[in-house]
Amino acid sequence: MADGRIAERQYDRERCTTRVYTYWIPGFQKSLEAALNEEDKERRKMILYGSFFTRTLWSMTYSAQNQAQCYECVRVCPVGLPYRTKK
Repeated sequence: MADGRIAERQYDRERCTTRVYTYWIPGFQKSLEAALNEEDKERRKMILYGSFFTRTLWSMTYSAQNQAQCYECVRVCPVGLPYRTKK
């Protein structure tokens, strides 16, 4: 930051891409396939109601706002840093 303005920015495409494709369409397809192939009813329920499948659905639902839902970009963003820093 310089004079209260962002002087430099960086987009880590590799880091973001790994998170997008973990919890977005490919993640949904992978977990749905696992659920459909699971013969045991209780294990199938664990897949469908588990946190991975839930995060994947949330990611797809809010993809226009934030695809990855990991918030790494928000964590490292200099905007609002003083409000996020523990004192």
